Amino acid sequence: MWMDIDRIGWFFNVVGFLEKEKIVNIKLVDELLGYWVIKNWENIKPLVYGWRKQYNIPESYHWFEYLYNEMKNREQQQASKTA
Repeated sequence: MWMDIDRIGWFFNVVGFLEKEKIVNIKLVDELLGYWVIKNWENIKPLVYGWRKQYNIPESYHWFEYLYNEMKNREQQQASKTA
């Protein structure tokens, strides 16, 4: 189970880095993976925060968390446009 969590986490970590570097467009990420970015981060966030503290690795899954925040910002922006 831990290997599966790690694989998912690193996949989204890489996507987050690619989005930050503007190699991948946030709109494309949203259309392909939007729901899953948010759902998966919210599920593993407590684990990640625990690992960061326990193993003193504050950057663990940093780009996954970045991607989650970008997706939530995009979600809020789209909601304010339709309101």
